[in-house]
Amino acid sequence: MRRNLWQTGAGAILAAGLALAWLPGPVFPLLFCLACAAFSLAWLVQSWRQRRRPKTGAALGWLAALALWIGAHRLLVRPPDAIAAGVEFAVWTAAPLLALVLANELDSRRALDGWLRAAGAAAAAIAGWALFQGLTSGGRVFWLAAPAAPVERVWGPFLYHNKLAQFAQLMLPVLMCLAAKDGRRRWWWLAAAAGLPVVTVAAASRAGTVLLAAECLLCCFLLAVRGLSSRRGAALLAMRLAAAAGAGVLIAGWEPLAERIDPQQMLSDRRFDLYASSWEMARAHLPWGAGYGGWAAVYPEFARFDDGRYANQAHNDWLQWLCEGGIPGLALMLAFAMAIARPLLRGVWGCGVLFVFAHALVDYPFHQSAPLAVLVVCIAVVAHRDNGRWLEGSGGGQYAPSPVSTTFTVLPRM
Repeated sequence: MRRNLWQTGAGAILAAGLALAWLPGPVFPLLFCLACAAFSLAWLVQSWRQRRRPKTGAALGWLAALALWIGAHRLLVRPPDAIAAGVEFAVWTAAPLLALVLANELDSRRALDGWLRAAGAAAAAIAGWALFQGLTSGGRVFWLAAPAAPVERVWGPFLYHNKLAQFAQLMLPVLMCLAAKDGRRRWWWLAAAAGLPVVTVAAASRAGTVLLAAECLLCCFLLAVRGLSSRRGAALLAMRLAAAAGAGVLIAGWEPLAERIDPQQMLSDRRFDLYASSWEMARAHLPWGAGYGGWAAVYPEFARFDDGRYANQAHNDWLQWLCEGGIPGLALMLAFAMAIARPLLRGVWGCGVLFVFAHALVDYPFHQSAPLAVLVVCIAVVAHRDNGRWLEGSGGGQYAPSPVSTTFTVLPRM
């Protein structure tokens, strides 16, 4: 199978995961994991037959260690929810395999350039779809069916506004880099980039809006530092993006966000009670944790209030990793984040992942909802090689090895 067919196959799996992630229950995540694993094993078999040794990196090593820890954790702690624990192990095992395939198949400047352009175009289309559907569908998926848990608005494939915001955080640096690099289509990429903050504001994601603004400034700074743009050009890019996004917000509306940033509402946010309960849970189950996938099952024992709604996640992934995986689980995720930080900043277009990690302090981007399988794409192509070389040209040569290797994935869980 030719290289572009492997890339297309991986993209098809991710697109299906993104489009169907709203389906309830554990069946779809498991099917997604099976598809990732089967596709990756087929690639590994072909690589073995061709005597090609897959190239790995430090971040894949940390991910492998994390998958092993999740598997071994069941020997130390009996999981409160066996099905959820199985799904957790499946996604943290299968998605890195797909990341390995993409990291190797996109190991050239030309392949990476084509993939990023395709990802940028897809992000623009999803932003437009999400905005139109969110404003017109009345909480129905594809304007047809209501999700299992009724919501006021459905933003494209995202049932939760913060999932949409995290997707925007991931893709904004990609579009900004394309706007700075591709002179012929600069205005197209700029308009596409502006659509991401517009739909995030319309969806009323408070943390998402703040992080996107900070991300825009950091991207412009990094573009100037890396030499992709002059200081004046980077400043112009930021101002043009702000102007385009501002015009879009005026049209789409910002009233729901204004209501959510009311100080009284923010102070009464139930997240604070969830954090307090999660901290008590973590302390009670040190050092090994309560069991992966078990936060929702264990939480009622430590709940401080009951407003009649189901508490599905801790709304703080860092705290939830401590609750479920104990000190080793949290340490592995922290080591992984530190390992990928330098390459992500050097490559510029992947730095949005660091903002997703920051968003994880007040939400759960690493838990629930298969749309975040799309994060496999971004960090798999950040890759285990020097992705920063993409900024320097569009030829087809191979990359030189990077001092810090990385491949990253964010995994879905229902």
